[in-house]
Amino acid sequence: MGKLKKIFSNISNSIKETYKKFPITIIIVYIITFIYAFGTDEFINNFEKEEWLAVLIIWAIGTLFVETWTSKKSIRVVGIITTFGISLGFREILNSETILFEDFFQRLLATYIMILPLLTLYKTIKNLKVEVKEYGLKVLSNFGKCSTIYILANLGILLVLFVFIELILNGNDGDIIYKTLILLLGCYYVPSLINAVTDMSSEVGKFIKVLIMYVFTPVGTFLIGILYMYIIKIIINGELLHNEIFFILSLTFAVMVPVVLLLKNYDENGKIKKFTNVLIYLFIPFIFLQIFAMGTRISEYGITESRYMAILLIIVEIVLIALILIKNSKYLDKIILFVAVLTVISILSPLNIENVTRMSQINRAKNIIDRTGNFSTLTDKEKEECKKAIIFIDSDDNRKYILEKIDQETLNEIEDYQINYYDNYDYEYGYVYAYESIDGVNIEEYRTIYKLYEKSYNQKDYGNYQIKSQNDEIIIGVDFKNLIEQMIKADSINREDEIFELHRWVDTNNENIKIYLTAINISYEKYTNEIESFSVDGYILVK
Repeated sequence: MGKLKKIFSNISNSIKETYKKFPITIIIVYIITFIYAFGTDEFINNFEKEEWLAVLIIWAIGTLFVETWTSKKSIRVVGIITTFGISLGFREILNSETILFEDFFQRLLATYIMILPLLTLYKTIKNLKVEVKEYGLKVLSNFGKCSTIYILANLGILLVLFVFIELILNGNDGDIIYKTLILLLGCYYVPSLINAVTDMSSEVGKFIKVLIMYVFTPVGTFLIGILYMYIIKIIINGELLHNEIFFILSLTFAVMVPVVLLLKNYDENGKIKKFTNVLIYLFIPFIFLQIFAMGTRISEYGITESRYMAILLIIVEIVLIALILIKNSKYLDKIILFVAVLTVISILSPLNIENVTRMSQINRAKNIIDRTGNFSTLTDKEKEECKKAIIFIDSDDNRKYILEKIDQETLNEIEDYQINYYDNYDYEYGYVYAYESIDGVNIEEYRTIYKLYEKSYNQKDYGNYQIKSQNDEIIIGVDFKNLIEQMIKADSINREDEIFELHRWVDTNNENIKIYLTAINISYEKYTNEIESFSVDGYILVK
């Protein structure tokens, strides 16, 4: 009982300390928590539909930044009011149908949301006056403790509430479980996570040391060994690199570099320093391999969003390794500022991800056409590669940029050309999801309602899609083709929810039957818009 009391006391003190340091941020977290725990479905739906949830989340990001960077009350007040104004301003601007420079404001919002947490993290490390390796160790330990308590508390609460609902409430009112778990998440776990990255007072247990030295390090070392075996294999056999190698190398880097830094905390006799330096040097050939693998893909298929991000990742890896080896792991906190600068460049600068991707694909198509000077005289493979480049960036916004390099007649030829070549094809997938709960639907004229859930893979004809009710009572044909095309088009301009709202009522091949959708999920291939998977939720209504 004494140990349990101590645990509760530690939890209470942790939350109190977090509230003292970040009062407004915690209040915002509690407001969101209480709305979802105690609000009616109608209130929550309106709360989300009017985007007040987004306002509060963006505001919380801002207040955490302000409360981290200054302890002066007057500056805090100004900062908190300013960040609320910014979050409210973004809501009003992005909801306006007549706004100019909408794309710019969307990118500005994305930059704001990404930059502030980075600057908050940087200032947190500065305030704590610890090295990055020590900071990482403490955060890992804090995160492990609060997450363990949270998971165990969830399991205990689920068990108690399940028994209570089944035996006392006769299985009714299952919402109690949902609302209680929401309260635990907002009132304990979120504040504990904030405390985990801002408090260095707790001791690091022996378990973390065992985990780092005897689990993470050996596994990572074997992984590096396997990668070197692979390098030797491709050199001896003259094999080409697998497409997955960049992902594997990046994942290894993302896991092992933090492990190396954490391992440096246990360098009691100087031997670990030598070992960690060897591991870092072993990463250098991997970077050259990543550059080669990504360079090959870019030279063949141009720059895409994922390859743009891969270039940024390689740059960060090079800077990080240089800081570890040349500066002996000093100034590692500056990598956070470096990532912040790259974020601004990739979103707001003329070299942003959208511009670079667009121009790369346009130039790719233009270079292919220039081989003969005429699209019609290209080989089938060249025509297909040209069309893939144009399809990838084709949208109303990008059309004017395409026409600067490719004339309208040639563009028409490209768009009319049918792709049928898939060897060595570079797939890129997009995902569209929209969800809206039922809100005041008039079903007066319908006598029967059936629940609908439909999912398919690699379906070819969505113009006459056959669906049936869950009890198999009726089978009808539905034309989903227009809806799918509209949703995919909306995906490129972040208007999925709006398009979905306009197309929730779907006609069928029977005039007495209609479908009302509550959710749609589409996975598609970006070059050809070929549907990989498609699912809808909703209701079948029969007159």
